Amino acid sequence: MRRTDILPAECYLVKVSGRLCPVRVDFIHPVTKKYICTNLATGRRILCTAQRIGAPLSKEEAVKLAEKLKTARQRNKAAK
Repeated sequence: MRRTDILPAECYLVKVSGRLCPVRVDFIHPVTKKYICTNLATGRRILCTAQRIGAPLSKEEAVKLAEKLKTARQRNKAAK
């Protein structure tokens, strides 16, 4: 996405470690111009560039997707 299209406090799909994850953009770093985001599936903070940020999501879609990813991760841990 273009830098002007990304708004703080909105949810987006971002490619994190080869997977698409829902994130909420918290703020823009003033020096590096990177986005400080919270991964909604894990709760971790990540740095994103505008090129890694994909389609915008509604809050409801982001929460549903995060729940699905959490349950899938728990199933994978239980299987190991």
